[in-house]
Amino acid sequence: MAAEADFLARLARQLGGPERRAEPVWPPEPLEIPAAPDDPHALADRFTAELERVGGRVHRVADAAAVGPCLAALLSGGGLVVRTLEGYDVDAALVATGCRVLSGFTEPAAFREAARQAVAGLTGCDHAIAETGTLVLGSHHTRLASLLPPVHLAVVRLDQLVLSAATVFEHLARQEPASQVVFITGPSRSADIESDLSIGVHGPKEVHVVLVG
Repeated sequence: MAAEADFLARLARQLGGPERRAEPVWPPEPLEIPAAPDDPHALADRFTAELERVGGRVHRVADAAAVGPCLAALLSGGGLVVRTLEGYDVDAALVATGCRVLSGFTEPAAFREAARQAVAGLTGCDHAIAETGTLVLGSHHTRLASLLPPVHLAVVRLDQLVLSAATVFEHLARQEPASQVVFITGPSRSADIESDLSIGVHGPKEVHVVLVG
């Protein structure tokens, strides 16, 4: 512990900050997970606040019929859209704005290259974590649609909202192991170079969530 404290002190001096020699608490205190509120709208409000805190945007719509028009308004400039979203009739609304929609389920061979050229990727999600504004995508949601285009659009239902990541891990423990589980919290950001924050370096510059209900 002394060696660790000395290292942190030297690092603080080099960065021009105050020295910190507080001894770490060990073992760490258990994390208390508060119970999820009964009102799904309370979770929706918390999710909205947390996602917008990190630069994402949430668009509330009343029902599934309003999803297509909402997405069309967000993509009014047209362009190629790659889609892994299922269960919503949105293609006609997007095509009417000048978009070309390519589904990863109907044209998987062309999907990877299309995702590189697309203006936006459209996905669903498995869960949305209210505490952190995080989207959770399972193995049936390809990462390409959420990672390669500069804009990620995700459709989330109220019943997919959970309070904390602990609930997500409980769900995963009861299921067959997935080939991938992706956690997405807002636009891609990095401060690796001289602590200068850059948006969109390793993924989309914009993340929009259409929250249904």
